[in-house]
Amino acid sequence: MVKRNNITSYLAHSINYIFHPILLPLYILVILVFASSLLPTSSYDLKVTIIKLVSILTLIIPLLASMLYKLIARFMRIYMSQDSNNQLLAVILAIFYIASIIVLKDFLSLGIVMRLFLCPIFIIIFHNITEYYRIKTSISMMAFGAFSSILYIFSLFGIAGLNVYLFWSFIAAGALASARQYIYKDSITELGIGYIWGFSIAIVSFYLGGIF
Repeated sequence: MVKRNNITSYLAHSINYIFHPILLPLYILVILVFASSLLPTSSYDLKVTIIKLVSILTLIIPLLASMLYKLIARFMRIYMSQDSNNQLLAVILAIFYIASIIVLKDFLSLGIVMRLFLCPIFIIIFHNITEYYRIKTSISMMAFGAFSSILYIFSLFGIAGLNVYLFWSFIAAGALASARQYIYKDSITELGIGYIWGFSIAIVSFYLGGIF
């Protein structure tokens, strides 16, 4: 019989991986493309193409590039700290989020694409600023705060079908916060501030994206 603490640990780590910041842009686009009224007249094939492009640009290529760099660094006996590795991945992600803006503008309106992909770029920048000044915030909760905020804002602007996902995003945010408390002993303040900052950053990116 599996011990209770092992089950709890497995569940906490699973939640932490499922809601990893690198996956959230893909999740939000899947919801907007398939489960909302954002693209009511678009064909299924077009929607699948959009998701494939986003998966390649924001998930597959950044992870492969990060893994390749680590292999080269090990081969050349360059040892990097965990913080340096995280900063490297952040830079790679930011580059490919910008590439997503360039590619997806042919499929979606530029304003919508800017609103979606300015947000993670701003989160990466803001998180690095807080790290520089040694201000403790959870980037996972920042990303999830932005996730909830984007659903909320798009629903306010008349995109139907998002309220159920918005409700479950709040439940998932609580689950993620509990998981990170269990695994990393993150404080309630750190988690709460991260979520609020992420929510606020998404609002700013939404209105800045509307300029385009």
